Amino acid sequence: KNAPANARPGPKEQGKFGRRQRVGLRYIDLIQPRDGESYRDYLRPGFHGASDAPFAKGSHRLFVESVGRTDVGDTPGTMVLRVAQNDQGFDLPPDLIGGAPKFQPRAKAGELVTLVDMDHFIEGKFDPNAEWVTARAYALHDHLIEAFHEYVVSQKAIEVWK
Repeated sequence: KNAPANARPGPKEQGKFGRRQRVGLRYIDLIQPRDGESYRDYLRPGFHGASDAPFAKGSHRLFVESVGRTDVGDTPGTMVLRVAQNDQGFDLPPDLIGGAPKFQPRAKAGELVTLVDMDHFIEGKFDPNAEWVTARAYALHDHLIEAFHEYVVSQKAIEVWK
């Protein structure tokens, strides 16, 4: 007898699939260029996106995403680097806005801002203990910080933000 399409597997069946776990870090940085500056002054060339030339003045919005595998200790990881723009007053990516804790927004509606959204995680079947998770969290963090400083933002950005 066939089960309905929306039926969920019973406890016995679920055991076959196992359990996947995820440990990760996500960092969001907001770029608000000063007068006379461009967001491009704050980013490495690989995150500049297309030229503004083919777009109507002031209408070009950027979304760049790079994804790749990393080594996090003895565990393979995934790093996602995103750069996205909006002028709707959002300080956070759309998927985080609804669940964000209360905070004082810095972006204003009508102001073009650039978000640097970096996500680094490991996932799989593992039975982590606190020491193991802490070690992986430090490794994830170190990879993100290196990517941020060496491959995402410009030296000018680092100097401005000191």
